[in-house]
Amino acid sequence: MTYEIFVRNLKNWCLSHNCEGIRVKIQKIADICYYSIILNIISIMSFSYKEETLWIFYGTTVFSVALMLLYIVIKQNTILIGKFHFALITWLGWVGASVLWSLHSDTSLVMVGTVAQLVVYSLIMYEYFVQSNISIDKLVNAIIIGVVGMGIYTLYSYSLTGFFTMFNSGFRVGAEINQENTYGFYAGMGVIAGLGQYFKTKRISNIIVIIISLVMVLASGSRAAIIDCVIGIIGLIIIEYGFRKARKTIMAFIFAGLAVYIMFTYFDDMTIVRRLDTFSNLFYSTGVADNSTTTRLGMIQYGLEQFIYRPIQGYGINNFRVLYQQATGWDTYSHNNFVELLVDVGIVGFSLYYYIYYIILRQAKKLSVGTTTIFVLILITIVDGVFGPNYYEKSLYIIFAMGYYSTLSKKQKFNDKKNSVK
Repeated sequence: MTYEIFVRNLKNWCLSHNCEGIRVKIQKIADICYYSIILNIISIMSFSYKEETLWIFYGTTVFSVALMLLYIVIKQNTILIGKFHFALITWLGWVGASVLWSLHSDTSLVMVGTVAQLVVYSLIMYEYFVQSNISIDKLVNAIIIGVVGMGIYTLYSYSLTGFFTMFNSGFRVGAEINQENTYGFYAGMGVIAGLGQYFKTKRISNIIVIIISLVMVLASGSRAAIIDCVIGIIGLIIIEYGFRKARKTIMAFIFAGLAVYIMFTYFDDMTIVRRLDTFSNLFYSTGVADNSTTTRLGMIQYGLEQFIYRPIQGYGINNFRVLYQQATGWDTYSHNNFVELLVDVGIVGFSLYYYIYYIILRQAKKLSVGTTTIFVLILITIVDGVFGPNYYEKSLYIIFAMGYYSTLSKKQKFNDKKNSVK
């Protein structure tokens, strides 16, 4: 008996015997899958950076993938092929092919393995979303819970007193948990997700999430995270009220932000104040400019110069660091996702990667109120790419799956099933 016949007979038997208990158990598996995704998001945000906590991340990831696969197998025996699958698999294919012309194949192979795992994970998660028909609110709440979990782990790592001591003494919070800018980006996701849910539910609990997340953003000292938050908040306000009605609200938000910034300037020891001050010196002051920013600008200039010599195929995935090490002796990435991709995989790979964004964002006008938060989260990942390469960021591929799933109407889901491949 083939697998397909077995599954079909099992379903027919369940229907003929009115196996309500089995249906309940299948739903319980779907619920456990959702909770496993929450655990995985928490582990990505809090335990995927430090070597001593990586086992938690790997454990929750394997557990979540196994449960989702089990649920998918029980629910059906088909694979739904759509544009999302095509976009991710084509992107992965070009990344893998770039090993053939890379400057250092071992360096490329490491990244190929990473991207392959993320693509597979994203496709499995998307399939679970479709089969379970999970609500968009639950997906946004999973992100909120993940950020709150990171906040709790932050207090565990630093203690409340230690957190605010570092916050006020010029140190960046987050290094004990993740890379500081990544920590700030995750916290920024909490700000956006919390505000989006507040617009929909008007619950005070979402305001608390926004405040907690914003404090973590400021404590991280990440200027990129602050910019992400500002753009995300303005985007949500415009979507919620419309551009004309939102103008006054946006202006009030901008003035409030300036007032807070001016107030913070009296606290010169705060990390975020120092970093914003030295950054602004780059444009209008005779003071000391931020060395981090000037270094990043130099990397971008160097990357664009090298891109000209191999504009089509690039130098191989993850090989910007090889070029830069040959030129400067410094083994590092380009600190810009656009430049990193242009140098590594050329204009072809660059286009294939951002095609994933295109197939999601082109549906933006059709999004319902409940899906705008995920749309804005996807938008700020593009903005965040200006400040560092994020094409291999774990949470990004979760957002991809959420984003494409949120664009599907009931009619599209039906057509996908109708055109599925057995």
